[in-house]
Amino acid sequence: MKPDYITINDQRFRVEINMNTVEDWELLSGKKLGQFETEAALSAKTGGVATRAMLLWFFCAIREGEDLDGRVFELDFDEFKKILRPSIMMYFTPIFLKQYIGNNVGANNDSPKPDDEQKKKKTIRSHFQDFVRSRWAKWVLGLLIFVCAVLWYYGMHLKA
Repeated sequence: MKPDYITINDQRFRVEINMNTVEDWELLSGKKLGQFETEAALSAKTGGVATRAMLLWFFCAIREGEDLDGRVFELDFDEFKKILRPSIMMYFTPIFLKQYIGNNVGANNDSPKPDDEQKKKKTIRSHFQDFVRSRWAKWVLGLLIFVCAVLWYYGMHLKA
């Protein structure tokens, strides 16, 4: 996988989330990984962001990335926050999601694929539900209603 980099104040830093990053984050935050996920989920429900936790993730990910590139990240957390602008977080978020959650979960590992007979078979009802949910079906239904209304309108006026 190609490494991810981010630029802060004209300096390019590698961002890497791996188990060393997780351990570093746990040591610095004093929390377990599950607590972060619970807090982040609750925060997302209320429309907020786990700011300090994410900043700490960012810090730990840059330290790990720089270490993997053979460089030492010499800033401590407080110095790091001083050089960081909030707008930079928008560049970190997609990297975090890609590396922490994964964009193709299970695509790069050697886990066995389910057999065809193990796959869930779609029923006629589920096919119909998919059809109804599709955008073009709504347009077709709208057009059909419109045509019926026009025919009804002209039918009423032709009788008179």
